[in-house]
Amino acid sequence: MKKFFEHIVEGMLKLSGAFTSIVILLIIIFLFKEGFGLFKSPSLEKGYELVVSRGNTIQHLTPMEVKSIYDGDVTNYCCPIKPKD
Repeated sequence: MKKFFEHIVEGMLKLSGAFTSIVILLIIIFLFKEGFGLFKSPSLEKGYELVVSRGNTIQHLTPMEVKSIYDGDVTNYCCPIKPKD
């Protein structure tokens, strides 16, 4: 009876290890799939707009300048935009 119990416990541990390995592989595959999708997405997602006042004299902003504004690196929005060091 003791040998039978040991075989059951051993089988459960093997199944648990196999299941955990499969789950980890699926998580890794999912994360890489999502990560590669980030490089295909535009800098401004569909459905979003960047709106400014008509009186604003700035005509064009690069994605890095927009990022600097939203990160708080730029506090003065007059031309030309110079991020603080």
